Amino acid sequence: LETPCAKNDAATQIVRPGDPPNPSTLVPGQAPTIGAVWNPSIDHSSFETSALLDVLILGIEKTEIHLPPYGTLLCDLDKPHLLLPSDPGQAFEIPIPFECELIGLSLRGQGLSMSLAKSRLTNAIDIVIGAP
Repeated sequence: LETPCAKNDAATQIVRPGDPPNPSTLVPGQAPTIGAVWNPSIDHSSFETSALLDVLILGIEKTEIHLPPYGTLLCDLDKPHLLLPSDPGQAFEIPIPFECELIGLSLRGQGLSMSLAKSRLTNAIDIVIGAP
């Protein structure tokens, strides 16, 4: 039986498009709370419809580096980060352990879709992990 955490902070998800804006195709999933699965996805209805692979960049720091023709990199790859692959259009499944210390942790997620012809970056989602 899991004990409740003393903290009771709500989870947040804020979409960040960059400047110039990347396509707003990374869609927030269920709120990122401890003991749950955060599941953002990339909407391919009008973005990289021939994508062969989606990647979620999950990092701790934000940045804004323009990388034409790919878009704007919004997660700092010089700081700790993860690259999480997924089939195109499938939700990323990121389990968040039930550990009270994670409440209030800020992370940045950004999508990358790759096809044979090109790769493109999506918008970012800045999250704060919350309590259930």
